[in-house]
Amino acid sequence: MHRPKPPRLHIFGHIHEGYGVSYDGNTMYVNASSVTHGYSPDNPCIVIDLPKNVNESASLVVPGGCDMTAKELLQWLGEHDCDSILPYFERATPRLEGKDVIPPDGVLYEHVFKRLNINSGGYVAEGVRRALMRLRAELHHRK
Repeated sequence: MHRPKPPRLHIFGHIHEGYGVSYDGNTMYVNASSVTHGYSPDNPCIVIDLPKNVNESASLVVPGGCDMTAKELLQWLGEHDCDSILPYFERATPRLEGKDVIPPDGVLYEHVFKRLNINSGGYVAEGVRRALMRLRAELHHRK
C-alpha cells in the first residue's frame, strides 16, 4: 500500500498562545498567529524558505538584529508614518539604536517601553509594537 508523503510545511494561526515553529522530522509546523492570547498584536512575522525541490525541507528564516544607528532609526520612523511615536524615540536618553529595539534574538517590547518611559497598555505602546513588527519584517527583505 502506498502511503502519501507528509507535507513539508503546515501553516496555521488560530491558537494564539501556541505561536511559533516546530518540526517533527518531516513537517515544519508554523503557528503564525499575529496576536497573543490577550489579543495584543505582539507576535512578529514568521518567514519560511520553502525550496522548489520537494525533497528539501522547509527552513525558518531569521533576520538577525537591526544595525541601524539612532539617527537612522529616527529617520526610518519618520519615513514610515510613525509620527505619533517619534517624539518618544527622540526624547529617549540615550537614544535607542536598532540593536536596542530589534536584538538578534527577537523583539523585547517591555525593554523598549521602559526605555521610552511609556505604559505597555496604552496607544503609544500599540504604535511602537506595530512599528517594530514592520521594521522586523523589512529586515527580512534586506537579507
